Amino acid sequence: MVKCSNLSRILKQLKEKMKMVNSEVTKLYRELSQQGNAARQKLNYISKSAGKVNEDLLYKILQDNSKTEYGKKYNFANISDIESFKKFVPVSTYADYEPYIKRMVDGDEESLITAYPINRYFLSSGTKGKPKLIPYTDNAKVIADTYLSSSYPISLFYEFLGDAWDKEKFLMLIEPCNKTVGNNKICSSVSTLLFTYYETSGQHKMVVSPEAAYWGNPEINTWYLHARYALMEKDMSGIISPYVTYIIELFNYIKRNWSLLIDDIATGKINSSISIPKKLREELESELVPDIERAEELRSIFMNHEADFVKHTWKNINFVVTIGSGLFADKTKQLKSYLSESTSYYFVGYVSSECTFSIPVGFNSFDSILLPEAGFYEFLPLDENDYLKTLTISQLRPGEQYEVIVTNLSGFYRYKMKDIIQVSNMYNSCPLISFSRRMNNDIDLFGEKTTEIMLQNAVNNVSKNLDMPVVGLSACSDIRSHVMKYVFFIEFLDNETQDLVDKFAEELNTALGKENYVYDILVSSEKISPLIIKVLKKDTYEQYREKLVSEGMVASQIKPLFIIDSLDKKKFFTDRVNIFFENDKVLCIN
Repeated sequence: MVKCSNLSRILKQLKEKMKMVNSEVTKLYRELSQQGNAARQKLNYISKSAGKVNEDLLYKILQDNSKTEYGKKYNFANISDIESFKKFVPVSTYADYEPYIKRMVDGDEESLITAYPINRYFLSSGTKGKPKLIPYTDNAKVIADTYLSSSYPISLFYEFLGDAWDKEKFLMLIEPCNKTVGNNKICSSVSTLLFTYYETSGQHKMVVSPEAAYWGNPEINTWYLHARYALMEKDMSGIISPYVTYIIELFNYIKRNWSLLIDDIATGKINSSISIPKKLREELESELVPDIERAEELRSIFMNHEADFVKHTWKNINFVVTIGSGLFADKTKQLKSYLSESTSYYFVGYVSSECTFSIPVGFNSFDSILLPEAGFYEFLPLDENDYLKTLTISQLRPGEQYEVIVTNLSGFYRYKMKDIIQVSNMYNSCPLISFSRRMNNDIDLFGEKTTEIMLQNAVNNVSKNLDMPVVGLSACSDIRSHVMKYVFFIEFLDNETQDLVDKFAEELNTALGKENYVYDILVSSEKISPLIIKVLKKDTYEQYREKLVSEGMVASQIKPLFIIDSLDKKKFFTDRVNIFFENDKVLCIN
């Protein structure tokens, strides 16, 4: 036991230390704001001639890469205008670059698709479950460093919120993913870039969570660390997370485990049930002190305001930085209901492994400005199929939607993103856009992008392994449960037992993790729950085909429905679940 006198002394020292830290945090905010001001001034300047800046960038990319293997193949040196660029260079997909990237990684070959130095490779889920390696050059990193680091939004905070807002520590929810490939280039996720800024700019002093929460060690319960340290930080002023779903899931974790978390805050210990390596546990506990006052305050909050504990736990959250559009729009509404109406939202723009397309110019809007210097953009109207008729930045019209094609700074030319954006307005001469949807259907809760082929492969492998023939399968996401999960609707050929169906679900969860490594990481780290199976009644898929034919569809053109993408389809299959196997009584599907 800690004696009262010693505890008082420790708490006094801790408060003095916190004053120094808070002063340093305020200083860091101001320094980052100044960096962000410079970036915003630059963007405002180039946005006034966005079309010319973007076209000039294309010619520079072609000239710089004319001697690469890809540049020679498609005659980059003789391209003098946009029309000849479209004529000589075909639209492309990842399959066109995969052989080159393999040579770059395995053989350390250079000047194949880009002359720019490779900084790292990003991991992205491939269409067949095999991860894609997306090259990322130093040139592309310059753009990301300018606009994706915390300095840009913090600069906006000062302009939008003034100088009176609480410049305290913020919660950063990121799952870094770093490893090396054949030539020792770092292989990571886009969100890991945020972590590199955290490491190099002194931002670790501004973050509530301990460094161990960002090690990417599966033996560490990172949900616990983020939750525990955030609850301790009464004056936390913001939240930064690549996806709004991360924030919602953390709140759900706290709601399920608040009693344990509060007990630990009161004792200054880490509960023995929490997965943390022994040495790390000892290091963390040596720095933690009992905080009975905060624990009692939290206990009162959860006992009296559990439904809206977030507002009462952190009353000074000024800002949230996250991706909140598209699939995540519903979760954004949910998050807003948790937080104060005065909280401001910086919705990260259209950013992918291939390119930093756009960033916000303000708060509380999904609109973001295209970055003319990040890549050369082409846009295909949705009613057009001819890729020789793509439009440029200067030709876009507010209110219209377009397919995105990009020539980036990392060796992809006329690359089909298979994304659809909507133009909302103009900022000077530059379009303001928002991400609308993917062209290809997939399930995507945390950026894992599980495709139809992945689902089909996983089910087929388990079906064969267990000798349980499948008539049909369809899947969707359940985003309204405490922990989100995948839901599979499966019609088996034979009358299977509950034990066999449970075995099928267990093996399917493993098989899907092999098809999509990101899904495996999310389940292993408890970001999403293992999938569940809803067994369908006999002849469900035959009835579905008959329904489509009755609605006018030609029978020979009916394709398998692997991913359920509408409420009507969800209702059709939910209504045909075999109740004999129904042990999940409540199913709230997105």
